Amino acid sequence: MAVIDVNADLGEGFGRWELGDDAALLDVITSANVA
Repeated sequence: MAVIDVNADLGEGFGRWELGDDAALLDVITSANVA
């Protein structure tokens, strides 16, 4: 059986600038890169 790692960049927002919904992505991804 093949295994696929679904990766995403999280923590890209800063202060008032939110770039994506990190909490929602955590339900879908299997690994993350944190800025």
